[in-house]
Amino acid sequence: MASVSGYLILFASLYLPPAVLRALLLIEKESTLGLHDVHGFFSDMVVVLFLAAAVSWLSRLWRVGGVVLAVVWCVLNYGSYEHVKTLNSLPLLANAGYLADRTFLMGSVVSISRPLLLGVVLLLSGLTARLAFRKETAAFSGSVFLVLALVTAGLNVAWQKDHGILGWRQANFAYENLRWSSLRSAVKGRADSLPAAEFNGTPVLKLDNAGQNVLLVMLEGVSGAYLDHIAETHGIGSAIKMPRLNELAENNVAYSTFISNQRQTNRGEYAILCGDYPRFLAAEPAMSESVRTGAELTCLPGILKDAGYDTVYLQAAPLGFMMKDQFMPKAGFSKTYGDEWFKSPYKRSEWGVDDRAFFEQSLEMVRKLQSSGRPWFLTMLTVGTHHPYAVPRGYKSPYPEGSSGEAFSYLDRAVGSFFNSLEEEGLLKDTLVLLTSDESAGIGSGANDVSKMLSQSWGFLIAIPPTGERMRIDERFMQVDLAASTLDYLGLDKRAAAAFTGRSVFRSYEKGRDIFFSNIYLNTSGMVGPDGNMYLCEANYRACFKFRAGKAGLFLPGQWEVVRGEQAVALFEKMAGKRPLPTGDGTFDIKLVEKQSVTLLDSPFQRIFGGQQFTVPAGTRIDVDMKINILDGNGKVVIYHDLISQKDTHRRSESTHTCFLAQSLLLGAGDTLSLRYTYYSKKELKEMEARLIGRIAGDGDLKLRVVEAVMRLSPAETVTDSVPKNSVREASVNGLPAKMYVSWGK
Repeated sequence: MASVSGYLILFASLYLPPAVLRALLLIEKESTLGLHDVHGFFSDMVVVLFLAAAVSWLSRLWRVGGVVLAVVWCVLNYGSYEHVKTLNSLPLLANAGYLADRTFLMGSVVSISRPLLLGVVLLLSGLTARLAFRKETAAFSGSVFLVLALVTAGLNVAWQKDHGILGWRQANFAYENLRWSSLRSAVKGRADSLPAAEFNGTPVLKLDNAGQNVLLVMLEGVSGAYLDHIAETHGIGSAIKMPRLNELAENNVAYSTFISNQRQTNRGEYAILCGDYPRFLAAEPAMSESVRTGAELTCLPGILKDAGYDTVYLQAAPLGFMMKDQFMPKAGFSKTYGDEWFKSPYKRSEWGVDDRAFFEQSLEMVRKLQSSGRPWFLTMLTVGTHHPYAVPRGYKSPYPEGSSGEAFSYLDRAVGSFFNSLEEEGLLKDTLVLLTSDESAGIGSGANDVSKMLSQSWGFLIAIPPTGERMRIDERFMQVDLAASTLDYLGLDKRAAAAFTGRSVFRSYEKGRDIFFSNIYLNTSGMVGPDGNMYLCEANYRACFKFRAGKAGLFLPGQWEVVRGEQAVALFEKMAGKRPLPTGDGTFDIKLVEKQSVTLLDSPFQRIFGGQQFTVPAGTRIDVDMKINILDGNGKVVIYHDLISQKDTHRRSESTHTCFLAQSLLLGAGDTLSLRYTYYSKKELKEMEARLIGRIAGDGDLKLRVVEAVMRLSPAETVTDSVPKNSVREASVNGLPAKMYVSWGK
């Protein structure tokens, strides 16, 4: 049995990373310390005690394993630090699938803001762990740590969460994810139809502007808090200021209370373009679902396309991420362009081109559309304010280098220059401009935690009509209103009433309404009633708290209280059920990736595609067809492919179920691998994902080209005798049968 000092040193080696990083976050976020922060340090201790028990038992089999586990634990805690620093929320295990996407992996995950800090914490934790195992010759007893862990875990469960404080200050990321997973399992939504769009309000602008152009510009992560003209109505501001965007708000039609219905770009864009609520829970995004199911969509660009408009989508990021290359044409865009369209960036990252280059080159698209003589609808989306921020060196701003403030300042100047050019060239004639954001990054510091939480649902909207009206509208609107509003402005409101929900931002309404929003990162949903009272609930809608209406603005709420009324629960469950899981009827194809060439890196593994997750009903036939070429280069590559889903369990060691796994032999330059197989799902597959991984064997420099990667889903009733269940229909290299290791899930 190890001595007391040995146990203390081992505990310290594991407790050091979360404690140090938590303390640093509290300093960086300018947080006022309270009992809730003690709760956070205590939650770290609970998880560390369980981990120490596992390390103790592992050390009996593999002494070095303790040090290795300590290093892995340190890296995970640093990843949580980066997530909280950027998003003010703990990382959610349900979003881990994005790690398989190259754009996300190379664009954000490997972008470390404080490499020196990571190195120091790794070194201290590793040295302390090694000291613990070298100091004592006898093995540690995991039972000692386990007993302490169980006792402290009981106390932690009994320690009630403060709903007015951000979650990361009160819990360790591992503990919180375990708690969230149990909450999600309790959600049961009812399928209800959405109300039709309302056009019974009084117009505030001239409507029925048939044939006018529409320019929709979405600025990544911009909050209404960054515009003083808007923020002053709520009695709150932000350290981040965007003066040029604020000037546009002052000189046009600005909306002080514009709600982002959900966080994440694909969820916000879906609400804006399709006039439909996004998924409120941590479930498959509606954008991905529409691609997967092949269901018909009625969205704003499709309606305008039918009305004779040229419809173009232009974003700075690669289109393959979040399946936008497939969704945008499905939504009705005639032409869709991404990162590859921009040829002259000032800075380019895995996320795409910088904002200045984006706007300067987008002018060419506006000129082209304006000269066509046809009405047009152009949608633009920036990416420079997405972590880790694309700001060229040498840019001078009032914010620290590499900070989000610097990125928003750079965006602000780019937006200002863009609109100056549009006006100077007369490109805004007969054009309605809608300036908004896909989601809100919110307020990072300088406000209480409740305002920080709510600010992540505080978007902005500026309308610039060609008639030049100036006004500030304080009535509450939201992202889901924009599709109906655009058609109302153009005199196509009858089409909007049949297709969309929401209200028109170009009308004033006598009576208020219930406004719903959600935050996938904070794992909360919210509602503002006509009386101004607001509810915020956790994912299972059982732990709710209510803000009383007061003189303060919506994002600077007054006194709040915890409630567990049936009325609040019923309202949230009703909205959660408005987007039920699909039934899976019909046959449809899913492109796993567009045709592309990938340079294989000298690394243990490289994800070629993956990261898009789907919910597949029981009794579904899954056909996967792939063809891959190895292009010029030297060396060999090993290809792995699997089809996985998440088990219905909360035990992390058993969280993933492998439906199909294939590993090829070594492939070299000029080789072609073809793989075609069929899998039948007897049970519902949650978060199903198809992945392709490449690994360079030894030294080499190779390129891989995906010729085909398609997954077809169809009802199991379409099974024919010619294709037996769970069969490989073809596995070949250069047309010859391949010796491939294949295993099937049960």
